[in-house]
Amino acid sequence: MTKADANRVGLAYLEEATYGAGGGSAAMYDVRFTSESFSQENSTVISQELRDDRQVADLIRTDVKTGGGFNFEFSFGDAGTNPGFEDFFKRMIGSDADWSTQTTHMAGDANIEVVIAAAGSTITASTGTPFATVVIGDWIKTGNGSAANNGVFKVTARSDTVLTVEPTGVLADQTVGASAVDANYSVIELSAVVNGTEPATPFYFEREYGDLSNEFVGHYGQAISSGSLSVEPGSIITGAFEFLGQTAASVTATEGDGSNVAATTTTVMNAVDNVDYIMEGSVAYACTAYNQTVTPNLRPRMVIGTLGAESMGQGTIGVTGGHTAFYEDKTLIDKHLDMTSSNLAIVFVDEDGNYYVFDYPHIRYSSGSRVGGGINQDVLAEMEWTAIRESTEDITIRIARYTAP
Repeated sequence: MTKADANRVGLAYLEEATYGAGGGSAAMYDVRFTSESFSQENSTVISQELRDDRQVADLIRTDVKTGGGFNFEFSFGDAGTNPGFEDFFKRMIGSDADWSTQTTHMAGDANIEVVIAAAGSTITASTGTPFATVVIGDWIKTGNGSAANNGVFKVTARSDTVLTVEPTGVLADQTVGASAVDANYSVIELSAVVNGTEPATPFYFEREYGDLSNEFVGHYGQAISSGSLSVEPGSIITGAFEFLGQTAASVTATEGDGSNVAATTTTVMNAVDNVDYIMEGSVAYACTAYNQTVTPNLRPRMVIGTLGAESMGQGTIGVTGGHTAFYEDKTLIDKHLDMTSSNLAIVFVDEDGNYYVFDYPHIRYSSGSRVGGGINQDVLAEMEWTAIRESTEDITIRIARYTAP
């Protein structure tokens, strides 16, 4: 008899139209993962009936709890076919909107002269109103200038013709465009989602044992309970999504339509080549390790007569993380000691030029240390942070993406 091999296990998902309703006979999306842990646990109670033979009369199920999740190696999604992890990023932060449109505000052939100024970190267009719809907090992708002026930046102030960006101290003085030798400059606004108040979105996950005949397990009503990323030197960037759900069941056929959308084939990112920069306090910051976790604070809603949760409630969004760096000065430690506000962002770019940005406009440090750990060791600044609402942008977290042409 054939025995199941983990190398033949497939995992696919769909958003459920109704909580706990399953796949709905639609095309499911294959998931890229390194391991998974979806399961169902039965809550049981031993019968308290007295028997004169001293035996237990029964073991009674009183409830079920399902959940688990999957670990993954970080890669870029494909908005045109399989979204990769982007559905989970969006639902993890309770976004009540789809990803915004990636908008070109000034094309490379616009024939507009642009002056980039290191002092003040500004990008100024000579004519027209190319930045009329750009807002504070947007992330932009720039190009066709000097190396320092090609990249991804956050807009901190704006007018119809001038953008002020961060990280500060990165731009170089340059004039590009109509009257310059250089090619014209382009400014493209990244697509983005921000935290919102969307109710916990249920997913249906289906595990298929490819080396067995008609063996599937369906996991119903699975809402994201946490999402995390970890960046360590010399390592692949890894992450995990955890879920709480309603029930699980063995099924003999897929609940999809059998035509799964294949997983993405974009390259896996690593901590050496694919971290463009980390920004702390509006300046680039060199870290030795970085991690982040988002928690929607789910609670299963239980009712009499229903097996498993009837639905999922969610509380405040919890956004925490940490980073470690070689200790050079007291700036960050003093932010912790004085409870001074700061900001934080991490920018990823894959080998094809696709970007992700995780942006936290307002953080405070919950802990910080700079101890001498022992002989022949560097002193490290080890910081833990919590993101909270930023009043101007009115958000806690923004996730932005740039899809390369």
